[in-house]
Amino acid sequence: KSRGALVRCAPVVRFKMKVFCPECKLRVLPKDVGEIREMRDVCKTMWRKFMHLDDRHCPLFRTCEVKDVKHRSIGDETGDTRDAGPSLWRPMPRLKGRS
Repeated sequence: KSRGALVRCAPVVRFKMKVFCPECKLRVLPKDVGEIREMRDVCKTMWRKFMHLDDRHCPLFRTCEVKDVKHRSIGDETGDTRDAGPSLWRPMPRLKGRS
């Protein structure tokens, strides 16, 4: 089976503490701490800031850890990402505003 080009997969986040975001109305409860979610589904503002597309601050940004973006081959139905190597959880980067 030949492998094609690599596709970028969405980054995932894991919350470290309970928190509430007044902008998107997301409430992370104690039972949700440690749960892994796709960043883009959690908060659009957080995802846009992480990808350097927008400068708006998200209150949830510093309360979670992010897992590095992995890649997978096009046509790989299993979603296997082992080709990209191991990926570790790390704190969200400290991004400065453009102003």
